[in-house]
Amino acid sequence: MLQNKLMLRAGLAASSVVVLGLTLSGCAQQGGYAAASTAADDVCRPQRLALDDSQQFFAGDIVKGALIGAAGGALTGLLLGGDGRSAALGAIAGATAGGFAGYWSSLQNQGGSRNDLISRMVGDMDREQQALDKAQVSFNALVDCRKANARQINADLREGKITREQATLQMNRVRQLSDQDIAIAKRINARVDERTANYVYATEQATGAPVTAAAPAPSPAPTASAPAAAPPRPAAQQASVTSGDNAAVRQSASTLVQKKQTFAQSTDTAQQSLSSELQITA
Repeated sequence: MLQNKLMLRAGLAASSVVVLGLTLSGCAQQGGYAAASTAADDVCRPQRLALDDSQQFFAGDIVKGALIGAAGGALTGLLLGGDGRSAALGAIAGATAGGFAGYWSSLQNQGGSRNDLISRMVGDMDREQQALDKAQVSFNALVDCRKANARQINADLREGKITREQATLQMNRVRQLSDQDIAIAKRINARVDERTANYVYATEQATGAPVTAAAPAPSPAPTASAPAAAPPRPAAQQASVTSGDNAAVRQSASTLVQKKQTFAQSTDTAQQSLSSELQITA
């Protein structure tokens, strides 16, 4: 009896945490997070703000599938099982299903024909690619700005405009900001991984076959690490769509995976190059 009560509280707590998390998540997307996280005296502030904008985009709605699933699972467990154990188990099962299939489930709930569904998927993934391209451009520009700042510090030191002590302090500051840049890029990588997994899962369900990534662009650094493998997904359901529809949606998913890999590789490459270039050389 006592155990059931404890499990009941656990199940309700899981649902409450999920709902609270969604509420706080929505608030975090508003209120100028980007400006708050960027120093006013940062010479690369415009580039940092652009990357922060991308971070906010990729922290958006599609990654809430697991949270929504967990809340629904807990409530379903309470309704069907009638006790806390069912609620807690339902929350776990709901989180797993939501994490794998949140986007796919939302598409199906929107209704419409199969062609409508495929068209929405292609549009969503094309927009995702555009956002990832924007993040890549912003990140590249920010890295270039940090390196230019380091070069200027060394130039000022050579010309006697600043002392070595001043140059050291300024370079330390650039390295500190650069570490923050890399941390933002890695958070973007993590979110893109989650979102892309949802898109790939939906594509496999819609087309009935696994998605094969397009060959990634050559990495500037051979030591760049490969992105983590996605967790196993349930077998895809067969769907009655034309071969042309299949090709379009699979191409979108494949290209998205390739862009995701390229961004991850560029983050590793930038971290290595910044470590070596943000040094006093004068």
